[in-house]
Amino acid sequence: MDNALPLESLEFITVRTPKGEETYMGLKGTYATLVDSCCRKQALPGFYQSSLLVEVRNQEQGLMLTLSGEMTDEEMFSYLNVAIRNVGGFPTVQNTRCDYIVEVKC
Repeated sequence: MDNALPLESLEFITVRTPKGEETYMGLKGTYATLVDSCCRKQALPGFYQSSLLVEVRNQEQGLMLTLSGEMTDEEMFSYLNVAIRNVGGFPTVQNTRCDYIVEVKC
């Protein structure tokens, strides 16, 4: 029995910082859950301190997040890694496509 999910049931989210990029995979709705938390609740999933997210913009090409303080790319990826895992997404090396983009800056 094959337990692989069909590609149609998955979505791929690319997280970009000023100096890097990582791709995550989740079931359909993962990106929508992330957008809802960031836009409506004004919080990254897993980090509910109101001071972390300075600005959130839901744009046609994806989500633009501005985090507070001075952070390295590694620190920004660390926050987004936790946030995306909290909405059911996981890092992937599969680079088949990019459905959504999340741009992160400080």
